Amino acid sequence: MKLPPAYPISLPGLSREALEKWAKGLLDAGATLVQYREKKRGDGELFSNAEMLSRLFGQYSATLIINDRADIALMTKAGGIHLGDEDLPPADVRKLLGDKAVIGYSTHNPDEAKDAAALPVDYIALGPVYETGSKSNTRPLVNETVQRDVVTASVKPVVAIGGITVERARELWNIGFKSVAAIQAFAEEPGRSYREFLKAYENR
Repeated sequence: MKLPPAYPISLPGLSREALEKWAKGLLDAGATLVQYREKKRGDGELFSNAEMLSRLFGQYSATLIINDRADIALMTKAGGIHLGDEDLPPADVRKLLGDKAVIGYSTHNPDEAKDAAALPVDYIALGPVYETGSKSNTRPLVNETVQRDVVTASVKPVVAIGGITVERARELWNIGFKSVAAIQAFAEEPGRSYREFLKAYENR
């Protein structure tokens, strides 16, 4: 699949109104792929928010990715899902969501990235590439040498994640990452931030 250069992920704990405003700011700025990641809401609220986002993204013909929850992605007709090694197996999620769904998969080292080549996923994420405060219990940092090795060897597009800013993104794109995913970088004024990432990509 062709990934956009920047891949925003939602800040946890946003109210429904704040989440909608955040997403609309990104969509108005041209975002085509955005992930809804939420660990702090109950199932009912999670479903309601995802359903709202799915309708909104449909108006822009953009792809909404749901983090972890295949059931929520299925029920809300989201564009896809992002999975980790503790989630349902990608093969089972592919059967559930169908061939058109976008499926991403998190990896943290060369062995995991190599194994992901055989999985029915559309892209893999690699990280953390920098220190990040967005997640607790993060894995060890993936150094630049490993980043280059994974990007070069991967048969699937690779997304960098972890502590990414506009300034750091340039180096990552030049290494060969197809996209950079971030939470904090898009937390405030998401539309402006997205445009800054696009400009940096054009001038990399």
